[in-house]
Amino acid sequence: MWRFALRLQDAALCDRSRLQQSNVVEDFDFPSAVGAFATGEVVFAVWESHTPTPKEALDFIDTRCKSVPTRLWLGDREIPAADN
Repeated sequence: MWRFALRLQDAALCDRSRLQQSNVVEDFDFPSAVGAFATGEVVFAVWESHTPTPKEALDFIDTRCKSVPTRLWLGDREIPAADN
């Protein structure tokens, strides 16, 4: 599993049916989700068996949301925004 955060206005543009088909859900239980919500972001969890590379993750998000994430967590580590 991996996660990403989008600004509220970007999250609203996501293709919800494609997200569901790709096993993506909003993640309200992730500890960083509370801080993200306070700054106007939505955190999504992607339920996949493997952790993608940063490029694969960005391509995945772009395909479904046409957005660049504000934050990206691959496995247990957050990828710095400069690396996105």
